[in-house]
Amino acid sequence: MDILFHQIQADLRSNDTLRQSGALLQALQQSEAGRDISVIAKSAVEESVASPASVCKKLSFDLIRSTRLADLWKIVCTGIRTDLDFPDPDATALAISILVAILSHHLSRLITSYHQKINNCLDSHSDNLRFSITEIIGCILARDDLFTLCDNNV
Repeated sequence: MDILFHQIQADLRSNDTLRQSGALLQALQQSEAGRDISVIAKSAVEESVASPASVCKKLSFDLIRSTRLADLWKIVCTGIRTDLDFPDPDATALAISILVAILSHHLSRLITSYHQKINNCLDSHSDNLRFSITEIIGCILARDDLFTLCDNNV
């Protein structure tokens, strides 16, 4: 198993999109099989999410959703902030999609700091981005920890 994980990490660190996407798919398979992939998730966050508009970002976000990221949420938030400024609305829509998975204290800081950029997503010319932000706002409003989120912003 260690050999497989090392190979996946090496592929994630490569600049080859095909190798990265294959590694992310293998990591998702390992996660689905119930294996602890936190080490791989760390590499995915550092290599894909933190870089602007990576082609493999969607798979990385799927991987993040399938594991616990104890100390990596700050890097994820940095990647989201970067993508909120990215000129491609599809990259921004991908970044917006992970907001629902962010812990409430990180989410409150992100919304407080970047509320104008998030509001701009609602006015975007891209149907995909407008749909994504509307859907995510609905999911955030349905969260059990919404009270904590609102309390942190008061």
